Amino acid sequence: GTPAIAMMSASRQICAARASWRICRRWRTCTGPAKRRQALKGIGEMCAPVATLALIGSAVSAAGTGFAALQANAQSNYQARVADQNAKLAAEAARTQQDATRQELQSHWRRQAQLQGQQRVAMAAGGLDLGFGNAADLQADTARLGREDAQRIIDQGANAARGFDIEGANYRSEAQASRQAASGALVGGLFGVATTALGGAQQFGQLKKQIGSR
Repeated sequence: GTPAIAMMSASRQICAARASWRICRRWRTCTGPAKRRQALKGIGEMCAPVATLALIGSAVSAAGTGFAALQANAQSNYQARVADQNAKLAAEAARTQQDATRQELQSHWRRQAQLQGQQRVAMAAGGLDLGFGNAADLQADTARLGREDAQRIIDQGANAARGFDIEGANYRSEAQASRQAASGALVGGLFGVATTALGGAQQFGQLKKQIGSR
Protein backbone atom coordinates (compact mmCIF):
# COMPACT_ATOMS: atom_id res chain seq x y z
CA GLY A 1 0.00 0.00 0.00
CA THR A 2 1.11 3.64 -0.39
CA PRO A 3 1.62 4.28 3.38
CA ALA A 4 3.89 1.27 3.65
CA ILE A 5 5.95 2.30 0.61
CA ALA A 6 6.30 5.87 1.88
CA MET A 7 7.33 4.66 5.35
CA MET A 8 9.80 2.22 3.86
CA SER A 9 11.29 4.88 1.54
CA ALA A 10 11.71 7.43 4.35
CA SER A 11 13.19 4.84 6.69
CA ARG A 12 15.61 3.60 4.07
CA GLN A 13 16.77 7.15 3.36
CA ILE A 14 17.39 7.80 7.05
CA CYS A 15 19.14 4.46 7.42
CA ALA A 16 21.27 5.08 4.36
CA ALA A 17 22.34 8.49 5.62
CA ARG A 18 23.28 7.15 9.03
CA ALA A 19 25.01 4.17 7.49
CA SER A 20 27.07 6.36 5.17
CA TRP A 21 28.17 8.56 8.07
CA ARG A 22 29.09 5.62 10.24
CA ILE A 23 30.86 3.85 7.38
CA CYS A 24 33.09 6.86 6.98
CA ARG A 25 33.94 6.86 10.67
CA ARG A 26 34.35 3.11 11.03
CA TRP A 27 36.23 2.69 7.78
CA ARG A 28 38.87 5.13 8.90
CA THR A 29 39.49 3.12 12.08
CA CYS A 30 39.27 -0.41 10.55
CA THR A 31 42.67 -1.55 9.42
CA GLY A 32 41.94 -5.18 8.53
CA PRO A 33 39.36 -7.19 6.55
CA ALA A 34 37.88 -8.77 9.71
CA LYS A 35 37.28 -5.44 11.36
CA ARG A 36 35.80 -4.03 8.19
CA ARG A 37 33.37 -6.98 7.88
CA GLN A 38 32.39 -6.46 11.51
CA ALA A 39 31.74 -2.79 10.84
CA LEU A 40 29.49 -3.61 7.88
CA LYS A 41 27.62 -6.18 9.98
CA GLY A 42 26.85 -3.52 12.58
CA ILE A 43 25.53 -1.21 9.89
CA GLY A 44 23.24 -3.99 8.62
CA GLU A 45 21.88 -4.56 12.11
CA MET A 46 21.18 -0.83 12.39
CA CYS A 47 19.06 -0.94 9.20
CA ALA A 48 17.15 -4.10 10.12
CA PRO A 49 14.15 -2.21 11.67
CA VAL A 50 13.36 -0.82 8.21
CA ALA A 51 11.96 -4.20 7.16
CA THR A 52 9.87 -4.40 10.30
CA LEU A 53 8.47 -0.90 9.72
CA ALA A 54 7.55 -1.82 6.15
CA LEU A 55 5.73 -4.92 7.39
CA ILE A 56 3.86 -2.91 10.03
CA GLY A 57 2.90 -0.30 7.44
CA SER A 58 1.50 -3.00 5.16
CA ALA A 59 -0.50 -4.47 8.03
CA VAL A 60 -1.98 -1.07 8.88
CA SER A 61 -2.84 -0.44 5.22
CA ALA A 62 -4.47 -3.88 4.92
CA ALA A 63 -6.51 -3.26 8.07
CA GLY A 64 -7.68 0.10 6.67
CA THR A 65 -8.72 -1.56 3.41
CA GLY A 66 -10.66 -4.23 5.28
CA PHE A 67 -12.40 -1.68 7.51
CA ALA A 68 -13.41 0.43 4.50
CA ALA A 69 -14.82 -2.69 2.82
CA LEU A 70 -16.87 -3.54 5.91
CA GLN A 71 -18.21 0.02 6.07
CA ALA A 72 -19.19 -0.06 2.38
CA ASN A 73 -20.87 -3.44 2.89
CA ALA A 74 -22.85 -2.19 5.90
CA GLN A 75 -23.93 0.98 4.05
CA SER A 76 -25.10 -0.98 1.00
CA ASN A 77 -27.01 -3.45 3.16
CA TYR A 78 -28.71 -0.56 4.95
CA GLN A 79 -29.71 0.98 1.61
CA ALA A 80 -31.09 -2.40 0.53
CA ARG A 81 -33.23 -2.64 3.67
CA VAL A 82 -34.54 0.89 3.14
CA ALA A 83 -35.40 0.10 -0.49
CA ASP A 84 -37.18 -3.11 0.57
CA GLN A 85 -39.26 -1.15 3.08
CA ASN A 86 -40.12 1.47 0.45
CA ALA A 87 -41.16 -1.31 -1.94
CA LYS A 88 -43.52 -2.71 0.71
CA LEU A 89 -45.00 0.73 1.29
CA ALA A 90 -45.52 1.19 -2.44
CA ALA A 91 -47.30 -2.19 -2.65
CA GLU A 92 -49.56 -1.22 0.26
CA ALA A 93 -50.31 2.10 -1.43
CA ALA A 94 -51.26 0.26 -4.64
CA ARG A 95 -53.66 -2.01 -2.73
CA THR A 96 -55.15 0.99 -0.93
CA GLN A 97 -55.66 2.74 -4.26
CA GLN A 98 -57.42 -0.30 -5.70
CA ASP A 99 -59.74 -0.49 -2.69
CA ALA A 100 -60.47 3.23 -2.97
CA THR A 101 -61.27 2.84 -6.68
CA ARG A 102 -63.75 0.02 -5.99
CA GLN A 103 -65.46 2.06 -3.28
CA GLU A 104 -65.68 5.13 -5.49
CA LEU A 105 -67.09 3.03 -8.31
CA GLN A 106 -69.76 1.57 -6.03
CA SER A 107 -70.69 5.05 -4.83
CA HIS A 108 -70.91 6.23 -8.43
CA TRP A 109 -73.29 3.43 -9.43
CA ARG A 110 -75.49 4.17 -6.41
CA ARG A 111 -75.70 7.82 -7.42
CA GLN A 112 -76.34 6.79 -11.01
CA ALA A 113 -79.19 4.50 -10.04
CA GLN A 114 -80.68 7.21 -7.82
CA LEU A 115 -80.49 9.75 -10.65
CA GLN A 116 -82.13 7.43 -13.17
CA GLY A 117 -84.88 6.58 -10.68
CA GLN A 118 -85.60 10.24 -10.07
CA GLN A 119 -85.80 10.86 -13.82
CA ARG A 120 -88.28 8.02 -14.32
CA VAL A 121 -90.48 9.23 -11.47
CA ALA A 122 -90.47 12.78 -12.80
CA MET A 123 -91.28 11.73 -16.36
CA ALA A 124 -93.97 9.31 -15.24
CA ALA A 125 -95.51 12.03 -13.12
CA GLY A 126 -95.59 14.24 -16.20
CA GLY A 127 -97.44 11.62 -18.17
CA LEU A 128 -94.57 10.75 -20.47
CA ASP A 129 -94.11 7.31 -21.94
CA LEU A 130 -90.72 6.15 -20.69
CA GLY A 131 -90.10 3.84 -23.66
CA PHE A 132 -90.53 6.38 -26.48
CA GLY A 133 -89.40 9.78 -27.64
CA ASN A 134 -87.58 12.28 -25.48
CA ALA A 135 -88.08 10.26 -22.33
CA ALA A 136 -86.29 7.26 -23.82
CA ASP A 137 -83.51 9.48 -25.22
CA LEU A 138 -82.99 11.16 -21.85
CA GLN A 139 -82.68 7.84 -20.08
CA ALA A 140 -80.21 6.56 -22.70
CA ASP A 141 -78.10 9.69 -22.37
CA THR A 142 -78.08 9.43 -18.60
CA ALA A 143 -76.99 5.80 -18.76
CA ARG A 144 -74.26 6.59 -21.28
CA LEU A 145 -72.86 9.42 -19.16
CA GLY A 146 -72.93 7.13 -16.15
CA ARG A 147 -70.90 4.48 -17.97
CA GLU A 148 -68.39 7.11 -19.12
CA ASP A 149 -67.98 8.41 -15.58
CA ALA A 150 -67.52 4.86 -14.29
CA GLN A 151 -64.85 4.14 -16.89
CA ARG A 152 -63.05 7.35 -15.97
CA ILE A 153 -63.02 6.29 -12.32
CA ILE A 154 -61.63 2.88 -13.29
CA ASP A 155 -58.93 4.36 -15.54
CA GLN A 156 -57.80 6.92 -12.97
CA GLY A 157 -57.63 4.29 -10.24
CA ALA A 158 -55.72 1.89 -12.47
CA ASN A 159 -53.22 4.57 -13.47
CA ALA A 160 -52.63 5.53 -9.84
CA ALA A 161 -52.18 1.88 -8.81
CA ARG A 162 -49.85 1.28 -11.77
CA GLY A 163 -47.73 4.22 -10.64
CA PHE A 164 -47.33 2.64 -7.21
CA ASP A 165 -46.51 -0.72 -8.83
CA ILE A 166 -43.79 0.89 -10.94
CA GLU A 167 -42.44 2.68 -7.88
CA GLY A 168 -42.34 -0.61 -5.98
CA ALA A 169 -40.54 -2.34 -8.85
CA ASN A 170 -37.94 0.45 -8.91
CA TYR A 171 -37.39 0.09 -5.17
CA ARG A 172 -36.98 -3.68 -5.53
CA SER A 173 -34.41 -3.15 -8.26
CA GLU A 174 -32.62 -0.63 -6.06
CA ALA A 175 -32.58 -3.13 -3.19
CA GLN A 176 -31.13 -5.82 -5.44
CA ALA A 177 -28.46 -3.45 -6.72
CA SER A 178 -27.55 -2.45 -3.16
CA ARG A 179 -27.21 -6.10 -2.12
CA GLN A 180 -24.95 -6.73 -5.10
CA ALA A 181 -22.89 -3.68 -4.13
CA ALA A 182 -22.60 -5.02 -0.59
CA SER A 183 -21.29 -8.35 -1.87
CA GLY A 184 -18.93 -6.57 -4.26
CA ALA A 185 -17.57 -4.42 -1.44
CA LEU A 186 -16.70 -7.51 0.59
CA VAL A 187 -15.09 -9.29 -2.34
CA GLY A 188 -13.16 -6.18 -3.36
CA GLY A 189 -12.08 -5.64 0.23
CA LEU A 190 -10.80 -9.19 0.52
CA PHE A 191 -8.79 -8.82 -2.69
CA GLY A 192 -7.48 -5.45 -1.48
CA VAL A 193 -6.38 -6.88 1.86
CA ALA A 194 -4.74 -9.86 0.16
CA THR A 195 -2.95 -7.63 -2.37
CA THR A 196 -1.68 -5.29 0.34
CA ALA A 197 -0.54 -8.16 2.53
CA LEU A 198 1.22 -9.84 -0.38
CA GLY A 199 2.95 -6.59 -1.35
CA GLY A 200 4.07 -6.04 2.23
CA ALA A 201 5.42 -9.57 2.45
CA GLN A 202 7.35 -9.10 -0.77
CA GLN A 203 8.81 -5.80 0.45
CA PHE A 204 9.72 -7.38 3.77
CA GLY A 205 11.46 -10.25 2.01
CA GLN A 206 13.36 -7.93 -0.31
CA LEU A 207 14.53 -5.72 2.54
CA LYS A 208 15.59 -8.70 4.61
CA LYS A 209 17.49 -10.04 1.62
CA GLN A 210 19.20 -6.69 1.03
CA ILE A 211 20.14 -6.37 4.68
CA GLY A 212 21.40 -9.93 4.85
CA SER A 213 23.62 -9.47 1.79
CA ARG A 214 25.62 -6.63 3.39
